[in-house]
Parts: sequence; structure tokens; C-alpha cells
Amino acid sequence: MRFTEKQLIAHVRRNRSTGEVIATQSLKEHSGNVAVFCSENCRVANLSKAGKVAGLQHDGGKSSEPGQTHLEEGTKERVNHSSAGMRYIWEHCEKGDRLTGQLISLAIGCNDYISLDGRQPWLEQMYSKQAKALYPESIAAFFSECCSEEEVENLLREASEELSCIEERAELILPEEVGT
Repeated sequence: MRFTEKQLIAHVRRNRSTGEVIATQSLKEHSGNVAVFCSENCRVANLSKAGKVAGLQHDGGKSSEPGQTHLEEGTKERVNHSSAGMRYIWEHCEKGDRLTGQLISLAIGCNDYISLDGRQPWLEQMYSKQAKALYPESIAAFFSECCSEEEVENLLREASEELSCIEERAELILPEEVGT
């Protein structure tokens, strides 16, 4: 594992003709910037904490060794970089608050994971073979460098409070059989 060898990176900009690295952005800086951006954009819906925690966790899988190798070497291999954050959120929401876990996990991985046919591809992706193998390493590396686990846990509790109003409103307007 590479936790203290060098700073985790989130993005690499290369010269198109030579492939030479022009600039890098650390995972800590990128995650923090996205957290602020998401928090500000979700504030209008009174969901700033939910936005912040989604922004912090959205690239957690980039902290794995394959994720870092992909970024450093510019490989063509696709690395699942959102599932670690999705899984962390899903598994760390209070058992009675699956709505918060589901909404934030979907916000993190929404590009690939929404299905109208009743399947739950987001769960399949979070627990795919690659995602399972990289999860422990990704989470440990991410929390060692980018933010504390306590900060994310606190944000999850606050996001749950923000999102409780959605569940309450849904119960008022949905037929009873849909609500269950």
C-alpha cells in the first residue's frame, strides 16, 4: 500500500502531443473543492450537508493503487473510482436511514447506475469483483490523506436530518402501498 509514499492524486493534465505531465491535482484538494461546490449547489434544496458528503466521497476509489497507477501512467484501463465512496456511504448510514444512503450513493455514482426496470445496478457496481477487491485499500488511503472518517460520519448524520423532510413529504403524497 502506498499511503505515505506520496500524495494521492485525482487528476493529471498531460501535453497532448508528448504525453508529458503538465499539472496534477491532489485527491485531497479535488475532493474538498467538489464538496464545497456540491454543498453550495444543494443549499437551494436545503441539502448542503448531503451535497458536501457526496462531493467528498465521489472519487474515493482513485486512492487505490490501481487508481493511482492509472492516473500516474495514463493507462487506458478503466478503474472503478466511485464505488468505494458509494459503498462507504451505503454501509455507514444508520440501518433505519437507507433513504439517505441510497440518495447520496446514487448522487456519487449517478452516471452509470440508474435503471428504470427495477434492477439496482448501483448495488451491483458497488459490490462488483473489482470494487470489492479495492474497497479496503481505497477507504484506508482516502481517510489517511483526504479527510477524517469522523467528518464523514458527522456529515452523514446531518445529511440524514436534511433528507428526513423528503421522506415525510413522500409519505403525505404517495399511496400507502407505494410508501412501503
